Amino acid sequence: MENPDLATYADMQAPAIGPVDMLGQNLQLLTQILGYQQQILDQQQEWRQHSLASFKMPKMTKEDDP
Repeated sequence: MENPDLATYADMQAPAIGPVDMLGQNLQLLTQILGYQQQILDQQQEWRQHSLASFKMPKMTKEDDP
């Protein structure tokens, strides 16, 4: 005859696997999102450095001063 305490414990195990899987999937998605955001930030930083090199203002001399 089956022990009722063990049957209850077995029933409780199955639903607990679902939330763990969901947490794992959420963690994986969040990791991907953070990776994409890091790529975007890297691209923006590269663009800023490029822009600074391209658009530097010429130095003023005493002749330029009104």
